[in-house]
Amino acid sequence: MSILLKSLSILLFTSMSFTSCKSSETTEEINPASFTDYQSAETWIKENHKAETITPDSSLFKKIEYYPAGDTGYLIIYHHRGKIPTLLYQNINQKLWNAFKNAESKGKFYQQKIQGNEGFILELEE
Repeated sequence: MSILLKSLSILLFTSMSFTSCKSSETTEEINPASFTDYQSAETWIKENHKAETITPDSSLFKKIEYYPAGDTGYLIIYHHRGKIPTLLYQNINQKLWNAFKNAESKGKFYQQKIQGNEGFILELEE
C-alpha cells in the first residue's frame, strides 16, 4: 500500500472517530426548568433517564428516585399521603445520592443536606 493511501486511511479513520465521539459528547441535556409544570418535567426525566429507586423505612418518605444525568442527576421524592407533595430536585451528584441512600436517617439527611438548598430546587418557568 502506498504511503499516500495509508495516510488517507489513517486520516479517514481518525476523523470518523472524532466525529462519533463529538456527537455523543455534545448531546445537550434539556433543562427541565424550561417546563412550566412539575408533571411535564417529571415525565421528561422519567422518559429520558433510568432511575435508581429506594423505598426507605420512613414515616416521611414513601419512595425516593434518583435519575443520573451526566455529572449530576435528578431526585424525585414521594412523601406519604397527607404529607408534603412530591418534590423534584436537580443538580444532585452521585456522591450526594450515595450518602443519602446510605444514611441511617433519610429524613435527617434530607433536612441537613438537601432541603432548602437553592442549587437543588427545580425552578420552573411561569
